Amino acid sequence: MRYVSRAIPIVIFLLTLTACNPQDRTSIGAGQVTVSPEEARQFVLEIIDDTLQGRFDRLCQKAVSQTRCQNELRDTVNVAPDVLRDMASLAPFESPRIRNIYPAEIAYHLPSGKSPLGQVVVVEGQDRWGRSFTTEVFIFRDEGRLVAKNIIWWSGMGYSTELPHTTAPKPNGAREPSSSKDEPMKN
Repeated sequence: MRYVSRAIPIVIFLLTLTACNPQDRTSIGAGQVTVSPEEARQFVLEIIDDTLQGRFDRLCQKAVSQTRCQNELRDTVNVAPDVLRDMASLAPFESPRIRNIYPAEIAYHLPSGKSPLGQVVVVEGQDRWGRSFTTEVFIFRDEGRLVAKNIIWWSGMGYSTELPHTTAPKPNGAREPSSSKDEPMKN
């Protein structure tokens, strides 16, 4: 009996320690463990393949919002003085290079009201006009299904700012932040 009474505080301490562990992020977001880097890489490769094959309908089915994806593909950008093209026509002919994959939580609210955890896959390459881009594609689970934010991977969008980087095509109507390019856009 004496050993049991000594073990109870130890068990309680270990349970408390596990519950408070800052590395355990499963209670944040959609209630699911963060997407693994390999899952994110494979999902981005599928997105890239859909684009290179001209299957934009399949591409948009993997987006957080299919409607937003379709609208972004129709958005026009200035590719040269007085030359406008839609984003779909700027889709690269070649796969981009995956430069980095890292875990992140995004300021996007799921129907549950929580922010999802996932992986940011940073890709870089050149669009059809030979213009360089770097895009942060955010991969996460929404109701168990992998989805992507900033799915137009040649857009130059950052997951935190949702604004094009200076090297990417800039959709008409997009605004730069007033003070710093790295400052998040305020809603």
